[in-house]
Amino acid sequence: MKKKTTSNLILIAALTAVAPLASGCDEYEREQIRQAGDDIGAAGTHIGNASDSAIGRARDNTADALRNLSNQIDTHNQKIDESVDRIDQN
Repeated sequence: MKKKTTSNLILIAALTAVAPLASGCDEYEREQIRQAGDDIGAAGTHIGNASDSAIGRARDNTADALRNLSNQIDTHNQKIDESVDRIDQN
């Protein structure tokens, strides 16, 4: 939803900026302005996708780091338990 909102805002801003230009243009020029607006909208979508991709990678890397840390803590706790067991047996 946020991605769509961002690209819509970019498209609206672009159209607002170029709309006054279109009033004095012929059909070909108006079509060029429309296509430019579409290109700006597509660029906004690409920016949203890139942001989502970067956020996804950061989230995945953080999750991996936390899993690795958890595994290290488990290994450390296991070593402590084994040491305590050896002491108890002696």
